Amino acid sequence: MTARLKTALPLAAVLFYTAALNFIYLWSQRFILMRDSYAYLRFAADAAAGSADLSVPAAARPPLLIWILMLLDRCGADPETGGIVIALTATVGAVAAVYFLAMLLFERRFQAAVAAWLATAVPGLFYYGGNILRDPLYWCAALWCAVFFCRALWEGSWTVKRVALNAGLAGVAAGVAVGLRLEWPELAGFMAIAFVAAFFDPERSRRRCCIAAVSAALCAAAVVMFLALSAPSWTVWRPTVRPPVSVQPGEGVE
Repeated sequence: MTARLKTALPLAAVLFYTAALNFIYLWSQRFILMRDSYAYLRFAADAAAGSADLSVPAAARPPLLIWILMLLDRCGADPETGGIVIALTATVGAVAAVYFLAMLLFERRFQAAVAAWLATAVPGLFYYGGNILRDPLYWCAALWCAVFFCRALWEGSWTVKRVALNAGLAGVAAGVAVGLRLEWPELAGFMAIAFVAAFFDPERSRRRCCIAAVSAALCAAAVVMFLALSAPSWTVWRPTVRPPVSVQPGEGVE
């Protein structure tokens, strides 16, 4: 067995296990998706037909997820089947990101494989992984953002170009994650903590940290701005304000 195969085998085993686990769960549910999945599919179909219901809360119409479903329909693919395949792929990609992040931090394949195996037990990956939801795609983008940003800050040898490239990819992944879920505090918090930890580490170059932070921020802002400016009328980039509910005396609110 070659050294390259030995290196790839733990990761391949974990990724195969992740895909099989989610597929078996879907099969046990007779491929009946969660209710929110059908809400996204319905809204994407309405948006493609030009009759999107703008009273639907913002969380029910995340821009990038709706665009992906609309693109599948325009390409002649079944949005439901294609959405399941994309969600499964994103789930596998999220576990792969955990492996590479652990490999970067621990520098040992065994510890990285264990971390990835543990990630497969997260309920969000197990129950939601094969459903057409925001979570599988969001966490895939968020975890790869963490991988690239940590590479920019902590990977052994570095050059300005290499740091800027990794940080830029982290920023792009962060912007994609925001477009998928319309949320950003947890990503910003992680990147801020990682930056502060590296900035005050005497073994790290503060110039390197500043280059990484600026590159990531500029790329993330560029992606979010592009998505916001190119978004169609049904896209909402802030929570929808719902009108107050009128309750008659003697009636309750469910």
